[in-house]
Amino acid sequence: MVSHFLFHHPEFFPRVAIAWQQIKVYGTAMYSLSKKLKLLKTEIKEINREHFSDLENRVREAHSNLISCQNQVLANPTVLLAAQEKEAQSKWLTLALAEERFLQQRSRIRWLESGDQNSAFFHRMVVSRRAINQIHYLLDGAGNRLSDTGEIKLHCVSYFEELFGASTTALTATKTLISSCTGDGANTSFWFDNWCSQGRLLEVTGENGPLLLGIPEQSTVQEALSSRDWQVPYRSRNQNVATVRSLLQNYASNHDVLASDTVLWGPQDWQEHEFLTKITWELLRPKEDNKGWFNAVWFKHSVLKHSFNFWVANLNRLPVNARIAQWSPHLSPLCTLCTTHDETRDHLFINCVFASEIWNLLFRRLGHHLNHLQSWNDLISWLLAPFRSSKKKLLCKMASQAAVYLIWKERNNRRHNVQPTTPNILFKQLDRLIKDTLLARRLKKGCSTLLSLWFSYG
Repeated sequence: MVSHFLFHHPEFFPRVAIAWQQIKVYGTAMYSLSKKLKLLKTEIKEINREHFSDLENRVREAHSNLISCQNQVLANPTVLLAAQEKEAQSKWLTLALAEERFLQQRSRIRWLESGDQNSAFFHRMVVSRRAINQIHYLLDGAGNRLSDTGEIKLHCVSYFEELFGASTTALTATKTLISSCTGDGANTSFWFDNWCSQGRLLEVTGENGPLLLGIPEQSTVQEALSSRDWQVPYRSRNQNVATVRSLLQNYASNHDVLASDTVLWGPQDWQEHEFLTKITWELLRPKEDNKGWFNAVWFKHSVLKHSFNFWVANLNRLPVNARIAQWSPHLSPLCTLCTTHDETRDHLFINCVFASEIWNLLFRRLGHHLNHLQSWNDLISWLLAPFRSSKKKLLCKMASQAAVYLIWKERNNRRHNVQPTTPNILFKQLDRLIKDTLLARRLKKGCSTLLSLWFSYG
């Protein structure tokens, strides 16, 4: 039997075809076929010996070679090492897939021989599958090890409840957005649909409303209007029931019995017959108070990667050395750029000698004579302050975010042993970056004069 993993090797079919053509056998067709197949075994065995003999050891050696190449690439990334790593990965994948197919075929042969006939092989398979499928322990969000079966079950349930569960606030909010415009009332629930100005009547009267008013819970508006029980005088002694009774009396004389019921979507002051995702999102999304720094971070015509980096920095979530040292005390908290003070957000982007020089050059370019920044909050306050020109304010925002982005990039480059850059060279990069950004936006509304404004300050 030919192991089917051989079929996937690129040399298999060409070599088999050549060997088949070279074999010359004379006799009947059946004799020729059987003889050729026997002689072909030699070539197939040779292919197996060359490429897949001692397959398990070859896979281990290829994997070890791949790990070695990857470590070399991480330590000293070069084009030659990258090519070697790619070749090693390709070789390992070829051998690993061949081993997997070989083992899969072997397991199928054993199963055909033994099957589920209560044999030792069958029980070994059951134990193996049980070991694979059994959950021995889980780690919760706090890193605690859960090995008890009950704790594992509760943790799994709570995890998926948080993942797929919906807040009751959102579900409650949707009820106020769906209402019914009743015609004949045949398709509108009297108690549960929002069809009148009072809202859902079951919420107005309470659970005893159907009993007090004499209208069953399953009734439609049409059935409720045709009923006579709610017209009995004593049923109006309850104030809420009296309100509903008065509503029914007015509705019975004013509604259009020839029209069909329709469903309306939206708040009470805006109701349409169509569903709009934008309106839905605005009505249902969780809302918080506006952030004071919002306009300094997110604004029209900004560069997305600059704004995102600036936003993370504003939240003080960038992995500066001072933060990293809190997680790994053995690492130095000193600034990567000046190595004299702890690398906090305010120091790295504002107070560092390197960053301060960048801001001095930028402020002079923007027509300011003095860099007045002492902290990150000063930068945010300056960007939010009123400017004489909205164009200049936009230019200052774009330039400031680009400066923060390049300072952070320079810091990362130095941490990864890239040749350091001087403040003057970095400012030239900043100048080029701003020019390219403004040039790309010159045709957009509100940006046509920004490039000339930047040149005027130079």
